[in-house]
Amino acid sequence: MHMLSKKKLFLIYFLTVILLPMILIACKQQEYIKDRDLLYGVYWVDKYTYVGPALYLYPDGHGRFEYSGLASDWPAGEYEISGENLVLKDDFTDQIYTFKIDDSQLIFCADKSAELYDYGDGTAEDGMIFVYSEELSEHYLSK
Repeated sequence: MHMLSKKKLFLIYFLTVILLPMILIACKQQEYIKDRDLLYGVYWVDKYTYVGPALYLYPDGHGRFEYSGLASDWPAGEYEISGENLVLKDDFTDQIYTFKIDDSQLIFCADKSAELYDYGDGTAEDGMIFVYSEELSEHYLSK
């Protein structure tokens, strides 16, 4: 009788603590932007992580480009897919910022974008690769 109780407890533990979270993670549906390999969420430059450039893409078609952790004038507005590019247009200045879509990452195209103030190391520059951050995306899209 006592062994059966331990087996039942182990089964309950296994189902609730190990198996259920795995099922929930596997079933979590992620939304892609216009049938591309791009997910809604936060894209950042791996080299800098939390303090470097980041691009926020929201499901409502709006985005924000934090081109430097030191800047306070981050461009924000609507974005669209145009050919092989993602283009963010700032609502305030009407200036555009272009990123080449390369599978599931974005490459900043400075030559097709408005000029950015150079804050030194950590400022977005031509050819900089932005990758999806699941951790930040879950935080910013959960609201």
